[in-house]
Amino acid sequence: MEKIPVVVYHNGQWEENREYTNFEITGILIPMDCTFSTLKEILEQQIQFRKDVEAMQIKYKLTETLPPLKIENDYNLKFYLEVKSKETDWMRFPLCIDIVLISKCQYLSKSKEPSLQVTTQRNATEGTCNMSVESSLMENMGQNVIDYIDYANLISRNVVGEETTEIQENISCYALKHHFQYKVKKSCKKQYYIKCLDENCNWHLKASSTSGTTRFVVRKHETTHTRPLDKRMNDNRHATTKIVGDLIKSKYLNNIKRFYTPTDIIRGMKDEHRISLDYKKAWRSKEKALEIIRGRSDESYQKLSAYLYMLEETNPGSITEIVRKEDDTFLFLFMAINASIKGWRHCRPVIVVDGTFLKASYGGTLLSACTHDGNESIFPLTFAVVDSENDGSWVCFFTKIRQTFGLREGMCIVSDRHVSIETTINEV
Repeated sequence: MEKIPVVVYHNGQWEENREYTNFEITGILIPMDCTFSTLKEILEQQIQFRKDVEAMQIKYKLTETLPPLKIENDYNLKFYLEVKSKETDWMRFPLCIDIVLISKCQYLSKSKEPSLQVTTQRNATEGTCNMSVESSLMENMGQNVIDYIDYANLISRNVVGEETTEIQENISCYALKHHFQYKVKKSCKKQYYIKCLDENCNWHLKASSTSGTTRFVVRKHETTHTRPLDKRMNDNRHATTKIVGDLIKSKYLNNIKRFYTPTDIIRGMKDEHRISLDYKKAWRSKEKALEIIRGRSDESYQKLSAYLYMLEETNPGSITEIVRKEDDTFLFLFMAINASIKGWRHCRPVIVVDGTFLKASYGGTLLSACTHDGNESIFPLTFAVVDSENDGSWVCFFTKIRQTFGLREGMCIVSDRHVSIETTINEV
């Protein structure tokens, strides 16, 4: 039985000019009476392929100007074999294989739309996509009903991925771990090419974006350094505060109460990574690590309204309030949980008030009021965030306390004798 030699390109990508590039190459023999299902089985044996979660698209080009043709059934395959059989150059008309990862998400909406099937491009190097849409959906949204905008945003974050920033950070961490420095030769939306800082060293890496996305895939990587360590590692140009912060963030995640000081960072980076830092960079790296874990202060303030809304939804009867300035910036926050409001009736009529400064980027003062319950335990009543301990802040605080908790016979207020507290109590 006659068999036709066919060249197969795989793990590559289609460019905008309809060229299949950055591929790996292999060869197969296809019988003239081969069926489409048999062809897929032959290709599955030659290419790493998981039939349970991946789908294969088979294409080829007849001319440079025409778009690629698909082989999707026996008739398409028969036509392709006839064309190949009349061609003396067996390198012509190679098969170009696209592997796509299929993830099915049951999408719930108020309009009860049918489930959607989401297809993402497979990473040509690792063979898997960056994150399962289904697992991410369940992790971020749970089983609750979501709307179309949230769903679209979730898909775009996890399928499309990040731009060159992500690969730059990953390579910087890799360079610090393996003790070398590199310089960027080319960086754009489609290509990223770097070389070892020492021009005489062979180490280099080339990456390019996958078709239709901004996700970068490493295409070529020469891992061997041909120059000694001291020649390629004379300073720490890649040890930026963001990279160091990413390396040390686990120190703060494992134990929230742990004090990992800048001095500890300097010592740890020296012992673990052989990187020398000054105190200023160590301090900024600590701030960056905490920002990675907790987010920025301005982002937290923007979420206050949503947080208080959910607080009232999950604790009916709670009282919250946000006061803003004329320019809509934050001024005052008050919150009292319903359990504290009801519990006050059964506690001693003594309220202890105090204020403490906040260490966040925008400063401010946290005011609190608490009492003693029947077991002589501290019972929190309410909290407020203000700009400072002044007459206006204490007036707002005590006014809200009176409106929320009311007055009781023989009630006593204990404080640190701040002048504003005495003035405010007499007024309120």
